[in-house]
Amino acid sequence: EPAVERNVRPDVNFDPPSRHWGALQVVGRYQRLLVRDNAFALGLASAGSSGRADSWVVGVNWYMNPLVKWYVNLERTVFDGSTNAPRQPENMLTFQAQFS
Repeated sequence: EPAVERNVRPDVNFDPPSRHWGALQVVGRYQRLLVRDNAFALGLASAGSSGRADSWVVGVNWYMNPLVKWYVNLERTVFDGSTNAPRQPENMLTFQAQFS
């Protein structure tokens, strides 16, 4: 569906008896955080903390109509291991609803 003024407007709104389901949007993102050595040397980051974090997100947005949107996202973040205590990867599943 075309985006109009930053909003997605489904061609046909959610209407189960008519077998219309609105619009689905598949989303994804990859990001990386790098912490410079200066941050550790200046005491701005704790010794033994991860210096890098790689994260990816995949999700689905369901636009039932121009006023109702549902989000489902799965995010995974992997940290580089430190010699003191390697940090385990973190996973997050998010459900959100937006009513305009």
